Amino acid sequence: MAAPNLTSTPSRVSERFSSSSATTITFVSSDNMRFNIERARLDRAADFVPPQDLQSSPTELVPLTEDAGTLDLLFRFVYCERHVSLEGMSFERIAALAEAAEKYLVYSAMAICHIYMKAQYKAHPLEFMQYAIRHYPELVDTVAPYTVGNELVIMKDILPGGYVVPWVLFNTAYYEIAQHTTRWINKHLGHYGPIQCHNRPCALGEGEDEAWGWLERELAHALLTTGGRGLLDLDKVFTDEMMHSLERCEGCQQTLRLWKKELERVVGEVPKFTSFL
Repeated sequence: MAAPNLTSTPSRVSERFSSSSATTITFVSSDNMRFNIERARLDRAADFVPPQDLQSSPTELVPLTEDAGTLDLLFRFVYCERHVSLEGMSFERIAALAEAAEKYLVYSAMAICHIYMKAQYKAHPLEFMQYAIRHYPELVDTVAPYTVGNELVIMKDILPGGYVVPWVLFNTAYYEIAQHTTRWINKHLGHYGPIQCHNRPCALGEGEDEAWGWLERELAHALLTTGGRGLLDLDKVFTDEMMHSLERCEGCQQTLRLWKKELERVVGEVPKFTSFL
């Protein structure tokens, strides 16, 4: 976000940070909210300090690119306010605070935001991927699988240039497993493949073809419509409903369980994202 235009829009003063003194630095948010912050507080709470030749007076304005809501939270950490709660805040707000904390090295905010961001990586993988690449590269491999299945145009927008081709290769590895699995299932019906039922004929009787046809469609949908991301949670792919549909044939159920186990093994062998870099 661009820095505020200090001349075009009337500014407001934060109620929480309105007091000023000879040692006050006045920061201005991107939406023209002023924050009067004591230099000593910045020195104690963060590595970020304004230029040494800046006149520390309320008339000197320091424009920042963050909005008022983000800076209000950030400066509460700078002032070591007790019990700054992020509960109930939107992920977007916490992500903005996390970026500001890393940018200005406000350590207390960095620590709490890191905890919150890690807890949300599955729900917000794209945003967390950016955060991890910028600040915590050791977490990139944790979140990368949850970006699988996204459109390339989206990934180009969020990834640094050197990460795009590695992501394509990583994504392809998952998608090829999904494609191969659907073909493999089509060719290996429970009673006629390498895994044989103990019951012959199948205990499903005339319902065998219908049951397995439904299973094939459900598995293909779960794996392919997600671009392979369904491989990350096979309990949601191989559902209780599927097992229930085969309950009259233990051999068919065993086949389904073995497929799931084999798929878990194959997915576990996919190289880490960073190995493609």
